[in-house]
Amino acid sequence: MSGVPWVINAEIYPLKLRSAAVGQATVSNWLFNYLVGRYFLTLCGIAGTSGAFMVFAGCSVLGGIWMYVMLPETMGLELEEIDALFKDPYPNLGAQAGNKNKKQLEDANSDENSSSDENSSSVEDLLESD
Repeated sequence: MSGVPWVINAEIYPLKLRSAAVGQATVSNWLFNYLVGRYFLTLCGIAGTSGAFMVFAGCSVLGGIWMYVMLPETMGLELEEIDALFKDPYPNLGAQAGNKNKKQLEDANSDENSSSDENSSSVEDLLESD
């Protein structure tokens, strides 16, 4: 296993929940590592060595499909932009997901710009009133 799961795991949670969520993910990782180690020989005795590897390969394929469908692309994005991507817990499938991610980022950026414009105008109003 590479470091990719740990990098993604550190990026996808909101800031206020990040430490607790990373801790839970780490416990989950070690729990499943234990379960694989504990039951591998038992599974080899039941299904044979190739059967045991096929069971774990099937779990990996299902996990890979789930990640492809549910995990949006985060390369090159700031943490705030990643947070905006996860506002919708059920992203669209396939090519539509990329368009939706771009739209969500544009909406988030326009909200930030409009709030900064409102803040700057209120500061200008305060300066003019002095």
